Amino acid sequence: MSIRTIVVIIGVLAGAAMGWASQPSPSWMGLTGLYTHPTADTIPPGRTALTFSELRFSQSNATTKAQNIWFYGAATFTPSSRWELAVATLHEVVEFRPRNGLIGPSTDFDSSGVLGHVKYVITPPERRKAGLAVGVMDISDVTADVGGLETERGRRLFLVGTYEWLSLGVTQTDDDTGAFVGARWTVGRNLDIIGEYVTDPVFVGVSPEPGNKANFNLGIRFYPNQVPGLRVDVAAIGDGEFDFGFSLSYLLK
Repeated sequence: MSIRTIVVIIGVLAGAAMGWASQPSPSWMGLTGLYTHPTADTIPPGRTALTFSELRFSQSNATTKAQNIWFYGAATFTPSSRWELAVATLHEVVEFRPRNGLIGPSTDFDSSGVLGHVKYVITPPERRKAGLAVGVMDISDVTADVGGLETERGRRLFLVGTYEWLSLGVTQTDDDTGAFVGARWTVGRNLDIIGEYVTDPVFVGVSPEPGNKANFNLGIRFYPNQVPGLRVDVAAIGDGEFDFGFSLSYLLK
């Protein structure tokens, strides 16, 4: 999908959005956050949110193109203002294809599993006051492989700080230490623009990795006033070779 097409889609959806205040919402992974990583806030205590996402990440090196496709459903629950829990189901496909006119085999891998995530808020973010949270994504280590393909992902510890519109965090898996930075700019009563940069992506990339394996996501999050509690994400996902992500989340009353 071209950058021009993505910009047009974002513009059309932004124009359709009308008047309801934005709110902390689940990330694509389930915990409240930006797109792939959490922030230090939560959904309101005692509430539950349901999320569905279809995500596509593409990455290439000199000989091979990889595409990682996710079909992801999550339930998020906040038993108190400090704790947030999420349980998710993931069906994941990884496709490897030769590129640049090369002749070679095409290889596909796929798997399904149930993931668990937990977040503890040390200090909740408030106006002009930073918040801090720690937690674990994929407690059961489901994403460590896809159909027998080892992925260098899996269980991911995180520490994140959030101040106003900015979030900074670090992550640790069995294989790598990473960092992420993200921003959520509220540009209307019900419209956010979100950008996210992750040095150790949650997606599967090509091997050997290109010089920059980082993942950059950019898109919109909006809250239609016709359906209070609904949030819609449309984003470009990639590392310079952008693909597409779409996500719906609904905060139950």
